[in-house]
This record gives sequence, C-alpha cells and structure tokens, in this order.
Amino acid sequence: MDRISIFGLIITLIFIFLLIYVIEILPFPSFQYPIDYSHFVSIESEPMKEYSQFLWDKRAQDLIAQAFLMFVAAISCITIFRKEVKEK
Repeated sequence: MDRISIFGLIITLIFIFLLIYVIEILPFPSFQYPIDYSHFVSIESEPMKEYSQFLWDKRAQDLIAQAFLMFVAAISCITIFRKEVKEK
C-alpha cells in the first residue's frame, strides 16, 4: 500500500467511528416514528418567522446531512482523480 491509500484508510476509519459515535451516543431521533409537524405553523401569525424557527430547530439534522454529502463528494473526487496503476 502506498502512502495515499494508508491516509485514505485512516480518514475512512475516523469517519466510521464518528458516525458510530453520532448514532449510538448522541440523542438523535433518527430511529423513531415521525412526528406530524403540520400543526406547528399557525396561519394567524407571521409565516416567515414560524418557518425560520422551524428550520433553526432542525439545524442538527441539516448539519449532519451536509457533512455526509461533503464526505461523499470528497470520496468521489478521490476516486475520480486516483492514480492509474499500469500492469506489467
């Protein structure tokens, strides 16, 4: 194994351990039944304020999804630009 492969393996293991940490240790409702949020926004009040509050309340899920997408994008770039090994 060359240096880049070892570095990629280490980074992948770090991300796997972080994912296990997030799933097992931190309280995250990913494996619970969904809650009906349709009654949270009232029609009488200002809708943009309510919508903004809803988005800020769900910021943790947004950040986890963004981190996952950035990780997938980085792995895809590494896959695209990897060195070709010529067979002899």
